[in-house]
Amino acid sequence: MTGRIPVTVQGLRGDDAEITTPTGIERYRAADIAVALGVSVGQLPQARLTARRDSRGRLYDWAPAT
Repeated sequence: MTGRIPVTVQGLRGDDAEITTPTGIERYRAADIAVALGVSVGQLPQARLTARRDSRGRLYDWAPAT
């Protein structure tokens, strides 16, 4: 695991949120991110967040950027 990294939700594509990370664009299930943040999926585009990477390289532990 690593420390928190900054990410931005660029937009929604189907059920997925397109996330820009320091290393590129990744897709994650938008509903999972929205639930973690306590917001609706429609509020995700352009959201600035932080997340952690697990041992497989996937992002998790979504939080609003401060």
